[in-house]
Amino acid sequence: FLVKQSVATFDLKMSTSLLTLLKAPTKRAVEEFFCECFRTRHNSHDRVVAESAAKLFGVPVEDAVQMRTAVTRLIREVIHFEKDDRQFSHLFAENFHADLQALIVRVLQHYRAEWQAASIADGVSTMPQYAKCSWQVQRGSAGTASTLFLSIDTNDADASQERAVNLRLSKEQLASMIGSLNRIKDKLSSIT
Repeated sequence: FLVKQSVATFDLKMSTSLLTLLKAPTKRAVEEFFCECFRTRHNSHDRVVAESAAKLFGVPVEDAVQMRTAVTRLIREVIHFEKDDRQFSHLFAENFHADLQALIVRVLQHYRAEWQAASIADGVSTMPQYAKCSWQVQRGSAGTASTLFLSIDTNDADASQERAVNLRLSKEQLASMIGSLNRIKDKLSSIT
């Protein structure tokens, strides 16, 4: 009953920013840049990493800032939203540079579990935060059941990107969801 998250692939600007990685002197430099982006992900406006990358990659600082933003968002997407760690290719546009994509996917696959564990352990959430919820009930016609359309909007931890998860729920699915939320509420009440 999940319809789709609104961000499935990176937009053209993000893809273009990732292409700046092609100017890296080595594949290892790309891997180290990804690791540095993860380490500094909570301080996304710090230009030190971007200035260092600008020198290493031989690009203007503004290009390095955009590249860092794209890499950080890609890492966040993989850590928090992707269920299948074997394949991240669907995050890239069809015409994205094949060799660069393969390198990025290898880096993400290699570090994903470590980054997920570190993200949880550091206590500073990079998980999206609830922003708002909207809903609409569509009455069924004769012989068909009514349907609930639910939209849950979230913001990234740094409020740089908004995401919507849209659901279509039957009366039974809604009852199941409410039951689960009540069990969560009860568990939280017993903990605190």
